[in-house]
Amino acid sequence: MSKFFQLHDRELDRFNNKPYYRGTWETLKMEPNRLIPFQVKTGTTARFIVYNATTGTIYSKTITTGSHSFSFTPASSYTYYVYASNADHVISYEAEVSIKTTRSGSNLITSWSNNNFNTFTSDDSSITSAVATDTTYRYAVSNGIALTGGTTYRFDVDLTVKSGGSLQVIQVINDVETDISTKFAGLTSTYSDYITYAGGNFSDYITSGRCYFKINNKYSEDVDIMDLNMLDDTVGANFVKSWANNNFNTFTSSAGNITSAISTDTVYRFATSNAIAMKAGIKHRWDISLTVNSGTNARFFIYNATTGIILSKTIGTGSYSYTVTPTSSRNYYIYATNADSIINFSATVALYRLTQDIEFSASEDYLKIMVTSDVDFGGTYYKGDFTQILWKTGTVERGQLGAIEVIGDERNGVIVKEKITTATKYNVKLKVTESEYTAMIEALPGSWTITDTAGKIYTCNNLEISDPEWYNGNGIVTLTFTDNISIYAQNNDDL
Repeated sequence: MSKFFQLHDRELDRFNNKPYYRGTWETLKMEPNRLIPFQVKTGTTARFIVYNATTGTIYSKTITTGSHSFSFTPASSYTYYVYASNADHVISYEAEVSIKTTRSGSNLITSWSNNNFNTFTSDDSSITSAVATDTTYRYAVSNGIALTGGTTYRFDVDLTVKSGGSLQVIQVINDVETDISTKFAGLTSTYSDYITYAGGNFSDYITSGRCYFKINNKYSEDVDIMDLNMLDDTVGANFVKSWANNNFNTFTSSAGNITSAISTDTVYRFATSNAIAMKAGIKHRWDISLTVNSGTNARFFIYNATTGIILSKTIGTGSYSYTVTPTSSRNYYIYATNADSIINFSATVALYRLTQDIEFSASEDYLKIMVTSDVDFGGTYYKGDFTQILWKTGTVERGQLGAIEVIGDERNGVIVKEKITTATKYNVKLKVTESEYTAMIEALPGSWTITDTAGKIYTCNNLEISDPEWYNGNGIVTLTFTDNISIYAQNNDDL
């Protein structure tokens, strides 16, 4: 399932992976090479231990961001050391660490010495920066601390995890895993506490098959952030609708078919198709079925006055299929030419926008929020039956007041109702990430429906989206809309 949730390590899962963190964007049908935004939290931890070579570890805590206060009692009197480690994680953090006999006592930690953190700085008892760029065990060691056996000590750690892993995309074909992160231009590649994929076109076509997103920290092998199945191409409608002759000696056509193109000399001669709107980064398939009745080769190319020729083919009799991905969104034309030769040919020419369906699983435990549109919003493509769906934990609640509109004329001091419109108001409260909220705002002009967990479908008329209440990269947002619209009308012309 494609999930947008706070990812935490196993030790903290049962406390922090609350249901309201979970949700899914599901694309039933989408433009090829495109995925919508999402955001995850890495949730990695640091580990602090109290250690002596003779006694070994006498106290250990693996913690995440926050102020933590513990106590421990050594059994024997020795000189001990505090080890601050990366807990085998990719991580960057800072920490204030203290060991005291009382809350107001002196801190027994006065300095730190780095062993093998990739980057490490400290100031007295404070670790100002500890960075591990891989999952190798890395640590720093405090000064030696003389602790008395049987005495209870306070152990306080104020930890700030600034980053904790990077996001990878893994393609799985025939049980072979390949990192395809470079195909996602909007993917965060640096270490970040909150990792956001901003959404956008893939930099290259993705081979059909399963792929998943993961955090490359210690627990990544057990937790898939997003799991999807890239399906085979499907094709849309043929964009080639007509042809216009420029200077062929003889030229006839029918819709996208060239029924006859004759050049009786070696003068450059050509015909052009209708204008075809092609979008940047979108893969298209170009099919040509050519019959040369006399002569050798014809030349076909796709052209725009600004970008020039983006694909050109000089071919003889046969059926051909090519793919082309424009780098800019413009109106393009297909040129059919005589290749500066004497030739008589006919051809069927088609240009399709390819669609790569992505398969997600869904759940009856989520609200299904679906957006459709006849136009594109915010760089997300809707034209051509492309639909965006957001799966979220939540409930549809009826508002306290309905929406009532009365239109009428006054007669003898009484309003004679000509038209009464009533509607039920509904509210939906959701937890959203920053990128989900941006996607919802961009899609606000579209047509929205919500299907609740019982299967009831609501049409979201007069939809409003509240400003979120943000906390740690997540926000609470309320959707307000009307449905169940009823209209009563009668003719009051006799008034």
